[in-house]
Parts: sequence; C-alpha cells; structure tokens
Amino acid sequence: GEWTPGYMCDPWTVPLLAEAAPEARYLIMLRDPVERYRSDIAAVLRQTRERGYNAISIVIANHVILHSMYHWQVKRALEILGRDRVLVLQYERCVDDPLEQMQRTQVFLGLEPLPDAPRALRRWVSSGWNPSRENPPLPARLRSELTSVLADDVQQVAALCPDLDLGLWPNFASL
Repeated sequence: GEWTPGYMCDPWTVPLLAEAAPEARYLIMLRDPVERYRSDIAAVLRQTRERGYNAISIVIANHVILHSMYHWQVKRALEILGRDRVLVLQYERCVDDPLEQMQRTQVFLGLEPLPDAPRALRRWVSSGWNPSRENPPLPARLRSELTSVLADDVQQVAALCPDLDLGLWPNFASL
C-alpha cells in the first residue's frame, strides 16, 4: 500500500493507478474540508518559515482550497476505479473509533479483521493525540468564507457518499 493526498487532485494519477493495478483496492479518506485546509495551510506555513519566508503566495493558498473540494475528486475516482474497489473513510470516524474503522478497512481489503487494536494504535488512542489541535486557529471571517465556498461541494460529496456523517464535520453539520 501507499498513501498520499496529492493523488486525488492530479488529473493523470487515478487513470494511471487504474491501468497499473486493475485489481487493486483504494482507500479515500475525507475530513472536514475546512479543517483539512487549516491543517494543510499550517504545514505550508511551517515549511515556508523554515525556508526563511514569512508569507505564502495566493497560488499556494488557492491550491490548498482546491484539495478541500472533494466532489470532483471522489466522483472521478469512483468512475475510473469502480465503486466496488473504493472505500471512502471519514477521518473523524477514524479518530473517534479507530478499531472499528481499521476492521472495516481490513474487511474491504479482504483481510481477516484483527479482534483488537495493534499496540501502536492503542498507544496513539491512549495518548489522546489529535493533529488538529496542533494547528493554529483560523480567523472567524476566513472560516466563515471557507465554509460558504465549500458548502455546495460538501453537499455533492455527501450525496455521492451516503455514509459520510456531516454531523462529524462541525463546519457543515447544519447542511
């Protein structure tokens, strides 16, 4: 297996994956798009500061927003790869109930689900680690604007993925 968020936005990657591994199964993990944006922007800002800069370009900020627009990405992946070969996971569910989501993933991959969480997963859960807490807060106006801009896309991806629980995405729970 291999995991990277960049694959979904690259127009050539999903068709190449389908061609290279026609029987493979694919996992897509979605999280609250505003929180995904916040996490990605925080990482970009850290990298930018490490290189001695104090700001990021609007092109990079727009690229980060594009990664938070899931509908086109998921729809295309389902069309090219086939719905039966794609499991859409929700990040917040994985954080809230990692054992259940791990077992769900194992069943999807054709593996015998482990009855208990591996030691590393138990350690992670017991530590209470949550990467979202490490990111700086978004200004209220930016959060509101992002929520407004992304709302239609969230509704479309929720229609495409009926198991998606928008109640776990506080920025979109009212949709």
